[in-house]
This record gives sequence, structure tokens and C-alpha cells, in this order.
Amino acid sequence: MIPVSFLDIQPGHYVLDMCASPGSKTSQVLDQLSSDPSIPNGFVVANDVDPKRGYILVRRCVAMSSVCDKLLVTQHKAQKFPYTSSTAEETTRGCYDRIVCDVPCCGDGTLRKSPDMWRRWHPGFAIGLHTLQIQIAMRGLSLLKVGGILTYSTCTFNPIEDEAVVAALLRK
Repeated sequence: MIPVSFLDIQPGHYVLDMCASPGSKTSQVLDQLSSDPSIPNGFVVANDVDPKRGYILVRRCVAMSSVCDKLLVTQHKAQKFPYTSSTAEETTRGCYDRIVCDVPCCGDGTLRKSPDMWRRWHPGFAIGLHTLQIQIAMRGLSLLKVGGILTYSTCTFNPIEDEAVVAALLRK
């Protein structure tokens, strides 16, 4: 997956996957964290708000049994994801080296592989998700360590969900 490739994840990094299910990107992160077994400290927090999608995430990652000791699965709203550190410094400066922010979207980029989406899709989807996408990305930025990297991605071609969100983030 391209978003994870841009993160340059190294063994020892603390990584947050904010909207992790079904787990493809989380699996890729786990592979990269485990590339050097002599560096044991890295981990990934894989979050998804939906318990059914969280179950799918866990099932996919359990198949990678040897690296699951570097995985914590959580169920929170991504835009309100809690700080996972008890130190005041990390609460104000962030605690993750890398963050995958693959947000919920209208999914029009997957219409070709999921033809049934044509019946459910309508132009208002993107407008309804825009604010949530900004909130999730802003929360991710607040959890990121200084010098860390966040990737923002969607499976849509809609500029309201892509370029407009990035522009809003840059303005803030």
C-alpha cells in the first residue's frame, strides 16, 4: 500500500493506524517494524471505531502470529483518539513516530471493483464526510511527535475529500 511506503517505518518506531480495518496497511506496518528483530521496542496501535471491522482487523493480523506481539488493537473514534502516554511532555508533543491516516470516504475510487456501490453512492457523501476527515487528520497531527510523519489517504478521487482536506490542514 502506497501510504505506508511513504512513512519510512523503522524498527523501534511507534506507529498509529487511525482507521485500520480491514488491516492491509497494519499488516504492512507490522512487517516493516519486524524487519530487524534485534530492535524489539517498536509497536503499532491499530484503531477502528466499528467492532465488526475491528474483528476483521484482528483476524487478519493474527495470521501474522510472529509479529502480533508488536500490535495493540483499539476501538475509539479516530477524531477523539486518546493520548496513550501518561507523561505530560508526550501529551503536548505527541507520542507516535508515524501515523497512517486512511480516513473513511465516499469510496468512489472503488466503484470499478465494487459495482454494487453505484446503487448507494450519491454526490452528497463527500460533503458529509469532509468535516470528519479534517477532524481525524487534525487529531492525528496532534498525536504525532515533532519530526514524525503522517500520511493522509482515501480511496476516492473526490477533491472535497482529498485536496480540500489537505488545504484545510495546511491553513490550520
